[in-house]
Amino acid sequence: MIGKPWVGLFALGVVSASSRADACVTFYEGVNYGGASMSAGEESKDWVGDEWKDRISSLRLDPGCAVEVFENAGFDGATWIFSHSADSLGEWNDRISSYVCLCD
Repeated sequence: MIGKPWVGLFALGVVSASSRADACVTFYEGVNYGGASMSAGEESKDWVGDEWKDRISSLRLDPGCAVEVFENAGFDGATWIFSHSADSLGEWNDRISSYVCLCD
C-alpha cells in the first residue's frame, strides 16, 4: 500500500515540483563547467561569500530558469540576465558577487 501514494504524487507532479526547487543554477569555478561547483535553489543571494566572490566562470541553468547576476554584493552594480547555460561567461568571468534565480 505504501507504493500507491507515491504513484499518485508522481501523477500530480508533486515529486517533480519539490525536486525542481532543489536547483535553479549551478555555478562553476572554471570554464566549460569545470572545477569546483555550487548549486543554488530558487533563491536570491545578496552575497556569494568570500569563497565564490569573483570566481565564477561558467553556469548551468535548470530548464525553465534564468539567473540575474550582479557585480557587487547586495544586488548592486552592473547586472546581466543569463537565460541559457553558459560554458564561458565572457565579460562576466570572475565578476559575480550576488544573484537572483528566476524560474517559471
